[in-house]
Amino acid sequence: MLGGNSAYTPPAFESIATATASGSSVTFSSIPQTYTSLQIRATMRLNDTGLTQVGMRMNGNTGSNYSAHNLWGDGSDPYAGANTSDTRMTFGNIAGGTNQQTVAIWDVHNYTSTTQNKTVRVLMGYDLNDGSGRIWNGSGLFIDTSAVTSITFTLPAGSFVAGSFNLYGIN
Repeated sequence: MLGGNSAYTPPAFESIATATASGSSVTFSSIPQTYTSLQIRATMRLNDTGLTQVGMRMNGNTGSNYSAHNLWGDGSDPYAGANTSDTRMTFGNIAGGTNQQTVAIWDVHNYTSTTQNKTVRVLMGYDLNDGSGRIWNGSGLFIDTSAVTSITFTLPAGSFVAGSFNLYGIN
């Protein structure tokens, strides 16, 4: 609006689906192909007091065509890690125990494209209510040019006992 520019209109988020976090996986299927990008917002907790990583798969694909890069910190030490040729994009830990929720936001870009591999970015973290916790900033890659019609979040151990996953389309 300054200098004769038009006003900026931010993208609109539309709720597509909500899933309760239970068992060892959460799946969104039949994802509409009418949005520019997708965003998944989640709160989750494990069935025990340990920690485990959450993974993401697209279109039910279990091949070794996923990569992920993560930067994380716990208030005193920074860390970095990467996974390549994996069977899922692996992101930060999910906390277990009473009142110890992990929160996450995943952005999936160009999910309708049939000429590009799919990229994901994530911001997630938890606080263990004792002054310790972690925050992650990561990115993932699904090396496949198929349009994304389903997304599954998986745990290698344990199960979800609380939380929800919310899928949004971005116009």
